[in-house]
Amino acid sequence: MLKKSSISLLIMLLISSFLTFAQSDVPKKAINLVEKANDFIAQGDLEKAMDRLEKAREVYPDYAGIYATYGKISVSQNKMIEAREYFQKAMKLDPKLQEARRFYAQLRAREGQQAIQTDMKEALEIFKEVLELEDIQQMLPNTYTQLVYTAGRLAQQLNRFEESNGFFEQFLSLPDVETQYAQFYAPTFFSIAINHAQLKNYQKSNESIKKFLELNPTVTDQNKALVARANYYIGSNNFELLEAACEKIQQDQSIEKNKEKNEKMAALASEYEDRIVPYLKKAIELDPNFEDNYKFLGNFYARQLKTDAAIEQYERLIEKFPGSNNIDTYQKILETLKKTKESQKK
Repeated sequence: MLKKSSISLLIMLLISSFLTFAQSDVPKKAINLVEKANDFIAQGDLEKAMDRLEKAREVYPDYAGIYATYGKISVSQNKMIEAREYFQKAMKLDPKLQEARRFYAQLRAREGQQAIQTDMKEALEIFKEVLELEDIQQMLPNTYTQLVYTAGRLAQQLNRFEESNGFFEQFLSLPDVETQYAQFYAPTFFSIAINHAQLKNYQKSNESIKKFLELNPTVTDQNKALVARANYYIGSNNFELLEAACEKIQQDQSIEKNKEKNEKMAALASEYEDRIVPYLKKAIELDPNFEDNYKFLGNFYARQLKTDAAIEQYERLIEKFPGSNNIDTYQKILETLKKTKESQKK
């Protein structure tokens, strides 16, 4: 007999779950054997549970409940791939078996989370598979909401901006996200703005940034950094956004701002390239642990062909964030910048 500690994960996930099956042609004896197997699982006696399942399979091998219960045992033994295969077989035999779909969804979501560290494309495909399962939103509402948001973030990092916005819009439309997921609600509008900017949908990007700012009436240091980040992404063609961001920051810093709108717009249009650097520098000052701001400033200098300044910024980035997941990329960019500098001397 296995110790009860060996099935702690199983008990945590499935303590309140009892199998109910839709198959109508299953002999009563097979049903009783599977129910007894589940009783033994609850008691921590997996050997007796498996014995009952073997007997049930002899009676009726196509009973979905047998394989769903085998899957639960595999979870308790930390055999997750085996468990997933059992749940898949149960779903194939009885597509209406909610328990099998729920357990399968939990396992696949777990696999997706693990895949994020090694293969974001695979992780995104796993999440999409889970989100397409029948009744997944009703069965696992919190998991569903989290997966929709995470899928949006993954798609954005993979430069699949339209797909990312699809997930983000779906996230914003879900019930109670503004209260239950308040920490993600406003930043989602910012993420949507970034996606639109990358797609050169500047008007839509501006609308999302305005919504982001409306949800943050008190401009915190972090938000100033985010606005500066948005300015960098959206580019010099969208002066309306830059003006709104500048004004928002100036209001918070009590900077003299009583200038005519046309004068401000003219200044922004003619001096955009000079003005963006101070805001990115200010973003770094306000949020020195926000890694991306250093990268954005380095990229901006590189775009302006200010190679020395770009090199200095990337050296600073590498020194400050030696443990970054992107450290290899940063080092390659720095190496390229130094080669560019050498070629410029010739």
